This record gives sequence, C-alpha cells and structure tokens, in this order.
Amino acid sequence: VTVLGHINLLFWRVAYKVLLHRGRSMPVPQSLRDIERAVLLAALDYKPAPYAGRVVYFKRGVLPDLTGIAATFGWGPLLARGLEIYETTGRHGDMFHSPHVEPVAAKVRELLAETRAGHAAEELDENIQAAIR
Repeated sequence: VTVLGHINLLFWRVAYKVLLHRGRSMPVPQSLRDIERAVLLAALDYKPAPYAGRVVYFKRGVLPDLTGIAATFGWGPLLARGLEIYETTGRHGDMFHSPHVEPVAAKVRELLAETRAGHAAEELDENIQAAIR
C-alpha cells in the first residue's frame, strides 16, 4: 500500500469513528468494515490499463466545450483512439426519455452499424490474406 493509501485509510478510520460518536446507534459489523477496507485498498491501488477500442461519450449540449485533459475527463492518455463526444439535448437523466432518446438511439444505431461494418471488413481482409497464403 502506498503512503497515499495509508493516509486515505487513516482518514476513513477517523471519519468512521466521528460518525459513531455522532449519535449513530448501531456500529458497522466487522465484516462490513473489512469489505470497506478491501474496496478502499483496491481503489487506491487500481491502475487503469490503456484501451485500444472505440470510446464514445454522450454529453449534454449545454456543457461548455472542454480542452486539454478536461476534454477527455482525464482518460485521454489511456484511449488509443481518443474519445468521441456527441452532444445530446435535455438534462443528464432525460437523454433516455422522449423526445431526447430518439437522437441518441439513432446515433447509437449508426455507431453500431459502423462497428459491424468495420469488423466485417477486417474478417474479409483476414479471409483474403488466408486465401493468398
């Protein structure tokens, strides 16, 4: 565990004790504290690996255009093909309800069709290469 991990674990221990003394009537069982600790340690040690696939993000159109690291929400260095951003209408939860869901669904269908076509082309190329050998 890193130094930062120890500091975070200490912070959560103190926060837990403060919550216990602020009128919380029932302490958290040891088994749940062990699970919380395991999850916290796993999160602190997590190092995401680069991803070679396509990544698409739907954002509300009212959000400002972002630049630099904010444009990829910090994931840019891990995304080999970058981050494709498509704007939607409505608020965050509205994008899955009419009338906002129709344009999102249409774009998802289009992206899936492109992906399928790309895989079919790759398969065809592989079959041609195998036939040439």
